[in-house]
Amino acid sequence: MAALPSCIIPAPLRGAEIKLAYGEAKDGTVVHISQVPSGLACGCICPGCASPLIARKGPLNVHHFGHHGAVPCGQALESALHKLAKQVLDEERTLLLPEIRGRHNGREELGHKERVHAFDDAVLEHKLDTIVPDVIVRKGDRSLLVEMYVTHRCGPEKIAKIIALGIPCVEIDLRKLPRDASIDEVRQALTSTARRHWVHNPKIAEANEKVAKKMADEAEAERIAREKARDRKVRSIAATADRIKPILKRPVRPSKSFDWTVGEVAALRLKHLIDIDIGEGGKNFAVPSEQWQSVVLVQFVLEPLSKWRAFGHGFATSNCLHALETAKCFKPGLPLKLDRDMEAGIPAVIPGYSSPYRAVENYLDRLESDGVLAWHRRQWSIARDFETVYAEQQRRSIDREKTKQLVQNGVWKVLAKIPEDQRKRFDMDVWWRQPLPGFALSFEQALDTDDHRITTMSHAVYRVENMALRNGEIVENLCGLPVATLRVEIAEARAREAERVRQAAIEKAEADRRARLGRLRSVAQTELGGDAQLWLEAPSPSLFPDGPLAAAATSEDELHRTIESARSAGRARRIRLEIEQLRGKLFRFAEESSRPDLARVFLTSSNPKWGNRHPIEYCVDDPSFERLKSEIRALVKR
Repeated sequence: MAALPSCIIPAPLRGAEIKLAYGEAKDGTVVHISQVPSGLACGCICPGCASPLIARKGPLNVHHFGHHGAVPCGQALESALHKLAKQVLDEERTLLLPEIRGRHNGREELGHKERVHAFDDAVLEHKLDTIVPDVIVRKGDRSLLVEMYVTHRCGPEKIAKIIALGIPCVEIDLRKLPRDASIDEVRQALTSTARRHWVHNPKIAEANEKVAKKMADEAEAERIAREKARDRKVRSIAATADRIKPILKRPVRPSKSFDWTVGEVAALRLKHLIDIDIGEGGKNFAVPSEQWQSVVLVQFVLEPLSKWRAFGHGFATSNCLHALETAKCFKPGLPLKLDRDMEAGIPAVIPGYSSPYRAVENYLDRLESDGVLAWHRRQWSIARDFETVYAEQQRRSIDREKTKQLVQNGVWKVLAKIPEDQRKRFDMDVWWRQPLPGFALSFEQALDTDDHRITTMSHAVYRVENMALRNGEIVENLCGLPVATLRVEIAEARAREAERVRQAAIEKAEADRRARLGRLRSVAQTELGGDAQLWLEAPSPSLFPDGPLAAAATSEDELHRTIESARSAGRARRIRLEIEQLRGKLFRFAEESSRPDLARVFLTSSNPKWGNRHPIEYCVDDPSFERLKSEIRALVKR
C-alpha cells in the first residue's frame, strides 16, 4: 500500500504547511525527524495512535513523519509534545517556577521570587483521583502538576478538581513553540523560556493573607499615630497660647524710623489708608497702626507705582509679613504664622486672637474694599483704578527723571572707555544744557517742553553707547562726546578681529578637509584592502565624477556618502571573493571525483535543467555548493 499523507494537525495549530516533526522510537523515547534515518528505517511509531511512521526526508520538501499504512490521527503532535515534555523533564529534573504574589484590596507584594525547582522524577499522564495531569514531577513525597498549553488551556472543571486536590499546578504555554522545533528548543522552552503561570498553589493564599495582615497592621499604626498627633497638637496649642499672652501685653511705641514712609503717604493725601483698625490683631505690633501700615502701602503699592512696576505686579500676604518683620514692626517673640490647627485653637484660650499673618491679611482685605488692591489668581495686585489715578499725578515727573537717568547713565558708561584725563575734563551739566549736534536743542529743553524728538535724541546716545560697549555699528554722530579717538580704535580692532576670524575659518576648513580624506582612506583600506587606492581615485559618472577622494574633500555629507559607498563596495568584494572560493572548492571537488572530465563538463556547460546556464554559475552560497556536490556525486555514479 502506498504511504498515506503525514499526520493531520489539529485546526488551532494548523499553519500553511505544518508537518509532524516528532516520532516515538522503539525504546519509547520521542525523537526529532533530524535524529532518524529516512524511510521506514527510522523505526518510529506515532506518539498518538502507535501506528508505524515513515520518515520523509527528501531533497525538496520539509522533513517530516507520515503514517505508513494507516489513517493519520489528530493527536500526534500534542501526544508527542506531552511525551517529549515528560522525557525532557525526567532528563533535566529542573523546572523554572513562576513567582508568587500576594494581593489584597488592590495592593500587591512579592511572596516568592521566580526560581528553578529541582525534582527527583517525572511521570507522564498518570491518573490522579479524577484527573489526568500532563506530567507529574516529584520531589520526595511532594508532587507538582505540569500542564502544557498547546491547543487548550486548563478548563474551569479541571482547575476546580486541581484546587480540590490541593496540589500545586503550573501551566506552561507552548503555543509559540515552532511545531518543527528541535528537542533542544523544546527543552529550553519547557525548563525556562516559555511563559508559565500558576493554575493553583496553596502558597498564593498564604501570600494573600500576609498582604491583608500587613495592610491591617499599617492601618492600625496609622490610627495610633493620628491619635498621638492630635494629643501633641492640643498640648502644643496650650503651650503656644501661654507664650503669646505676656507678649501681647507689651506697650506699643512709635519709632522715628518710620517717619519717611508716613510722610510719603501723607504727601499724596492717602493718610486715611494707614489708620485702619484691625481689632485684636493690632496687639501683635510694636508700633502704631499708621507706621506699620505705611510700610505695607509704600513698599507694595506706592513704590511699584512710582517705578512703573504696578502692571503685572503681584505679591502675597507672606511678602508683606516678611517686610514688616525686617522693619521690626512686630513684638519680639511672637510666632508670625500659625498652622491651621493653631489658628483655630488659640482663640479658645485667647479670645479674639489672630496671628500677625492674619492681622496683615485683614489690613490687605480693607485695602481691597477701599479700591487700592485687587485679589486675582491667589495673589494681591494694585487695583487698576487706583493705578490710573496715581499714574496721572506722577507720569510727567517720573518720565523725565527716568529718561535723564537712562541717557546720563549711558554717557557715563561710554566715558568709562576713554582715558581718565579726558573723562575728568567732561562736564555732564554743561553737556546736558548744550544743543545736541544734529537736533538744535538740548536734552534739558526737550524734557522741559516734552518735545517729541526726545526719543530720537536718546536713541542717538544709545547708538554711541552700543558702538562703545556692545559691538554696535560705527556711528558718525558722536552726540558731542569726546570719543572720536575711541571710535578709531574700535574700528581698527574690529578689522583685526575680522581678519583673524577669516584666517581661522580657512585653517579650519583645510583641517576638516584633511580629516575627511583620512577617514575615507581608513574606511576604504579596511573594506577594500589592496583595491582601496584604485577605488579612491577611480571616477564614477553616476556617483563621483571626479572620484571618491575629490567628493569627500568637499563636505561632511559627501564624506558620509563616499564612506557608505566604500562599505557597499567592500561588501560586494567580500561576497565576490566568497563565491570565487566556493567555486574553486567545487572545481577541486570535481577534480577529485572518479570522473573529473565528466564533472568539469557538467559544471561548465549550458544545461536546460539549469535554465541553459552553466551550473557553476549557481554556486553562490553553502546550500548551492552542497547541492552541486550532490549533483556531481550522482552524475559520476551513473
